[in-house]
Amino acid sequence: MSDAAWEPLIRSGLFPPPERLPPSQGGPLPPSQGGPSRLLGHMLRNSSIASGTAVGKRAPAWMAGLVHYRLVPGSFPHGMRYHFDGLAEVIRFSFDATGDGGPQSAPSLTWRSMPFESDAFERYHSCLFFGTGTGPTAGAHLCFTNPGVNLLPLRGPGAEQQLWLTIDTASWGRVDPQTLATLPGRAVVDSLVLNAHPACDGS
Repeated sequence: MSDAAWEPLIRSGLFPPPERLPPSQGGPLPPSQGGPSRLLGHMLRNSSIASGTAVGKRAPAWMAGLVHYRLVPGSFPHGMRYHFDGLAEVIRFSFDATGDGGPQSAPSLTWRSMPFESDAFERYHSCLFFGTGTGPTAGAHLCFTNPGVNLLPLRGPGAEQQLWLTIDTASWGRVDPQTLATLPGRAVVDSLVLNAHPACDGS
């Protein structure tokens, strides 16, 4: 989505941005310094703070209870200039019922973003990281996990809902669908590669 397309959404208040961190504290670099686009930095930062607003007539009542997830390249450590090497971050949009549920009631939109807490996110400056357009960086340990391609919801044991982050290696990740907290878990396969776009049979 272009910057011009994001502008009306931000100005409308539909996507109120959290407080922005300066680059010295982990916030995005400005475009002049090789950071992501101005509006990507405006929308996303390393944060677990939820931001919400009533969206009024923009959202019909039938949307109450809907939840939508997006997986994005959410942070770009110093020296990372290739968009799709950005470190994985999940955004959760939820439309929550408000008021008495009558025809004038509209669901409020709340969104939360959290980074996937990989070694690359926690210790990037000491990592040996090799991405599509980044690196290899000079580091003391290999940071191979950055599942930033696709989201895969699965039903676990019993009625447990699982949310997996995929990539074209076996280094998938898992987060809690409600809190977006990073969970332990790995894909158990006899290969170093794995399809990031699996086909699912709903039956």
